[in-house]
Amino acid sequence: MFKRKEWVVAGVLVVLLSCAPAFPQSITGAVAGTVTKNNEPQANLQVLIISQTIGKEYKAKTDKKGQYLCAGLVIDDYRVLLLGPNGDVFYFNDTSLRVRGHETSPLDIDLANPEASKGRAGTDADTRSLTASKMTKEQLKAHEAQVKADNERISHMNEFIAQYQAAAQAQKWADAEKALQQVLSLIPDTTRWEFYKALGDAQGHNNELKEAVQTYDKGIGIAQSIVAGKAAPDPRNPNPDPARAKAGIGQMLIAEGNIYVKLQQPEMATPLFQQATQENPNPSLA
Repeated sequence: MFKRKEWVVAGVLVVLLSCAPAFPQSITGAVAGTVTKNNEPQANLQVLIISQTIGKEYKAKTDKKGQYLCAGLVIDDYRVLLLGPNGDVFYFNDTSLRVRGHETSPLDIDLANPEASKGRAGTDADTRSLTASKMTKEQLKAHEAQVKADNERISHMNEFIAQYQAAAQAQKWADAEKALQQVLSLIPDTTRWEFYKALGDAQGHNNELKEAVQTYDKGIGIAQSIVAGKAAPDPRNPNPDPARAKAGIGQMLIAEGNIYVKLQQPEMATPLFQQATQENPNPSLA
C-alpha cells in the first residue's frame, strides 16, 4: 500500500443574500452508503475517498451494519477505495464520484457485484495511479495559498453584506448601494442574481434610474442562464435554484418596468410587464 499524508485545506465560504441575515457556511458535502457481500453487511472496512483535484484524502469505516458516512468533503470529483483489514483493495470506482455542496452523495457497494456501483475489484495498480496523480508540494502550496486568499475575500464580502443589510433596514440607500458595489467587486463573476436585484433596488431608491436598469438587466441575464441550465460553474453557488431564479426574473422585470414608467417611457415598460406575466408566479401584479 502507498503511504498516505493528511493535508488540511481551508474551506470556502458562501453567503446567501435574502431578507434574512446572511450566514457564512462551508461548502462541503458527504458520501454515505452500505457495504455488503451477498446481502451480508461488511464491517470494519476502511473507506478511502480521494480528491481528484488536490489529492486530499478522507477516511471512514464501516460499522457492524456495513454502513459508513464520510462528511466535510469539499466540492470535487472523487475516487473511492474500499480497503480490507490488511490494506487489500476490495473496491475501486471506475467513474469519479461527484460530491456537491450541502448534499450527501449515496454510494452503496456490493463486493459480490462491484460493477453495480460503477466500480470493480481493486488492485495495487489503482493505488499507485492515485499516488501519481497527487499534487506536488509546490502545487499544493500554491493551491492552499489560493484557498486562503479566497477565504479572506469571502470574509470581506460577508462584512459588506452585513453593512448592506444594516443600511437597507435603516433605509440609508446610498450606504446600501456602496456596500453592494463592494460585494460585486470582490466576486464579479458570481451567479448570485440576488446581488444585482438588491443593487438595482438600492439604485432605484437613490433615483439612479438608468444605472438601475443596467443592473437589473445584468441580474436578469444571470437568472435566465440558471433557468436555462447554462450558468457558468460557481463554487459559491453550486446548486442554483431555477424556480427561484425564474421568480427573480419576474420581480426584476416589474422593477425595471416601473423605472421606465417613472422615466415616462411606457413604450419601454409595456413589453417588460408583458414578459413578467410569464416569469412571475403572481402574474396579476405584472
